[in-house]
Amino acid sequence: MVDLRKKKELLDARRELAVKLPFMPDRSGLGCNLHPLYKWQLDYINSKQRYGFLCAANQIGKSVGNWIRLLRHCYMPSLWEEFYGGERPHGFCYFYPTAQLSTAEIKSKYLRRYMPHESLKKHKRFGYQIDEHKGTVQAIHTATGISIYFKSYAQPPTNLQAATLSGIFGDEEMPKRIIDELNFRGAAQDHFYYRNCFTATQGQEYLRRTIEEVGERENFVDAFKRQISMYDCLKYADGTDSQIWTREKIEEAKIACTSNAEVQRRIYGKFVVSDNLKFHGFDHKKNTCEGHMIPKNWLIYSGLDWGSGGRKGHPSAIVFIGVSPDFKKGRVFL
Repeated sequence: MVDLRKKKELLDARRELAVKLPFMPDRSGLGCNLHPLYKWQLDYINSKQRYGFLCAANQIGKSVGNWIRLLRHCYMPSLWEEFYGGERPHGFCYFYPTAQLSTAEIKSKYLRRYMPHESLKKHKRFGYQIDEHKGTVQAIHTATGISIYFKSYAQPPTNLQAATLSGIFGDEEMPKRIIDELNFRGAAQDHFYYRNCFTATQGQEYLRRTIEEVGERENFVDAFKRQISMYDCLKYADGTDSQIWTREKIEEAKIACTSNAEVQRRIYGKFVVSDNLKFHGFDHKKNTCEGHMIPKNWLIYSGLDWGSGGRKGHPSAIVFIGVSPDFKKGRVFL
C-alpha cells in the first residue's frame, strides 16, 4: 500500500528544492523555476554550436540567458554527455567589461536571483563556495567540482594561459585583442564553447563581420547567431505575454534614445558601425529644421543616386539643394 503521507512529503520536498534552484528548467521546459523564458533565450541556452553570439537590444535578458546556460552546465550532469563527451567540464570563465561591474552584477543580481539558494551552499550537489579577494569576486567553486572564474576585459589575455577551461562566456562585446587567445584555447579542445551576448555600442569590425556579413567576409561561419529586438520580447516561449515589455514601453524607450543610431542599437539590437565616425547617420530630430522659402537668386543643384535596380535592390534617390550666390550657405529642401 502506498504511503500517501510519505509521497506528499517527497513531493513537497521536490517543490521546495525547485524554488531554491531558480536556474533549473521548469516543468514545461519553456522557462526556469523563477520565470518564463523567451524563445530566443531558450534557443541560445540550448544551442550546440561551439560558438554563439547574441547581438541584442538593451535590458531584455541576454545576460540572463548566459547565466542560466552556465549554471545548468555546472549543475546538470545530464548535459555533460550531450556537450562534453560524458566528461565533467573543466571549468568556465565569465568576462565582464570591468572587475567592479562583475562583482556588482554577481552580488546584486545573480547570487540573489539565479544561483542555488543560500540555504543550499553546503548541499552535496547544489552547494558552492565564493572566492572573494578585497571585495572582488574571483571565482565560484561548485559542489560538482566545476569552477567559474571571473575576468575583466581590462586584463591581458596572457592571464588565461594557465587555466584549463571548457567554456568562455562574455558579457558585452569581447575586445578583439583577446579573441585570438580564446580561439586558440578552444581549437585545442574537442568540447569547448564560447558565448558572447552584447549590445553593439562599440561597433567592432570583427563582430560586425560576424553578425552582418554572409559568405567570404563572414567570421565564425558555423556559429549560433541572433539579432534580437525588444519586439522579440513581447511574448514568452509558452505564448504568455511578457511581464516586462509591452509595445507602449518600447515606444517610451525609443523616445529616450538620443539618436536614430541609438534606437537601432538599443531597441532593435542592430549592429551599428561606430569606428572613426563623427556622425553615425541621419537623425530626423537633429538634422532637420523648419522650412523656409529659397530666395530667387539662389542656385539650385540636384544629386542623383541611380539605385541598384530590381525588386531586391535599393531604389533611386534624388536630392535638391539651394545654394547661396556666395557659395557659403546651402539648404537641402527636397
